[in-house]
Amino acid sequence: MNKNRFGSGVYRYFAAPVPALVAAIRWFVYPHIARIANAWRRLLDEDEIYPSSWGEFRCLCADAGQTTASPLLLRYKAGGFNALHQDIRGELFFPIQLVIVLSPRAKTEIAVGDEFAGGDFLFCDEPERKKSDRRVIPAGLGDVVLFCTRSRLVRVSGVYGLKSVKHGLAEVTSGTRTAMGIPFHDLE
Repeated sequence: MNKNRFGSGVYRYFAAPVPALVAAIRWFVYPHIARIANAWRRLLDEDEIYPSSWGEFRCLCADAGQTTASPLLLRYKAGGFNALHQDIRGELFFPIQLVIVLSPRAKTEIAVGDEFAGGDFLFCDEPERKKSDRRVIPAGLGDVVLFCTRSRLVRVSGVYGLKSVKHGLAEVTSGTRTAMGIPFHDLE
């Protein structure tokens, strides 16, 4: 990942079968966010809905040729960052994904021990007009962030539509930040 346009850090994808805890998170969280994703589809007047279980959605991924596990560990040392992007590698994707932060935030600008400073989540609409339009979410040990994979639901003049979004990570200013990313779609 160490390319200026992508970021600076280390990604490690879990090989299949993913660890039991990671699989359990997918199985447990998916039905709840599938209800949200299906509510969006109804507001958009779309007929197709997401299956109610992650196992059923995983079968759809397999039918689309997407059989590579997508959960991963992400580690950023001081100076590390993740450029704004979308996590889509295949035609089929789930519109919501999650990240669990595995490192504690420092209480000051200088991290001590296993803490980190900086490293806030970044979100912005596409196209990004100016950096001040970015939404910033600080998160630390045990925090879970659910976010849109490619688009977010918007309402304009009483009509619902989708607005393209990207996500990333602000520079880690000290220490090391580790997180687990869990997209619900498998990859090609």
